[in-house]
Amino acid sequence: MSELSERKKRILQAIIDEYIASAEPVGSKSLVEKHSLGVSSATLRNEMADLEEMGYLSHPHTSSGRIPTNLGYRFYVDELMKMQTLSESEVRRISSAFDSRLREIDKLIAEAGRAVSEMTNYASVTLTPRITGDVIKNVRLFACDPTLYVFVIISESGLVNDKMIRTPRPVPDEDLASLTDALNRVLVGLAPGDISFRHMAELESAAGEARELLGAILDYLKTIISEYSASEVHIDGANKLLYYPEYNDIQSARQLFDFLGSDSDGSWILKGGEEGRNRRRVGEEGLVDIRIGKENGIAPLDNASFVVTDIPLSGDSRIYLGLLGPTRMDYAHASARLQFVARILGKVIEDIMNNE
Repeated sequence: MSELSERKKRILQAIIDEYIASAEPVGSKSLVEKHSLGVSSATLRNEMADLEEMGYLSHPHTSSGRIPTNLGYRFYVDELMKMQTLSESEVRRISSAFDSRLREIDKLIAEAGRAVSEMTNYASVTLTPRITGDVIKNVRLFACDPTLYVFVIISESGLVNDKMIRTPRPVPDEDLASLTDALNRVLVGLAPGDISFRHMAELESAAGEARELLGAILDYLKTIISEYSASEVHIDGANKLLYYPEYNDIQSARQLFDFLGSDSDGSWILKGGEEGRNRRRVGEEGLVDIRIGKENGIAPLDNASFVVTDIPLSGDSRIYLGLLGPTRMDYAHASARLQFVARILGKVIEDIMNNE
């Protein structure tokens, strides 16, 4: 493919910036009025025709203007996109979104997803994979009222699982304390997947008058064991996508929302980008992976873009935080805010893990 001249690059950048802002095909008249490109309308039309022939632009049959192709967006992201910095008010808003009292990492991840979705008006996607080697650090069991109890498991990485349990009769205080001691003695230091029937039998022998409570706890432990072997995908702000004209078509919107609402294991989040060829540094915060259209590798996202970064968690495990929107995404705006939120989240997680 021929190398683009500097003039063609300026024109392509102006067209994409204009299209991102307006969602309307861009014509030569609009470019002359809004951008100082130093060329006539006739020259612009010729250059736009060349860019179309080269595959960077397409020409909707109902309009005299052009719109970017996925190839055009890819060139824009890799070669033309200008770095953005956050305003002081945005920095304060993001920093304050992470409550310093919130020590549960799973809740912090959810808060990060909400924050970045609100700031960009795209859907946020978070993936917390299975944490290899993560073990139980603490077990808590306490009464809320005479027959309502809360069972909490906290892992070394800070992930929290909790369950409210109703029993048919109150558990004596001494039996509740004895069971709590036994739960910590037996479970602390184990990975959830290592909890065996032998451990459960040992707990049963210490249950005393708390057998009904222990029965519900053991059922919940079995659920936790299966949950820890799978990744958790959470999507926030998917409704924001409906405000983009790209999803005015019911069929396109349904296909995307059916996919987002499915029981996906998040493999598309991990495997996209063809071995990281699209990972790049945008600004000074860190690397992002920008996947445009078919680069996502999955049909429901053929007309969407996904910007994602990752955050170390425990061992080789990582949290993935991303933004999903139309290919007409404001990549510079989205990348800068995603990276900043990821950096703040990473620092908070590191502090928690170092202090506990």
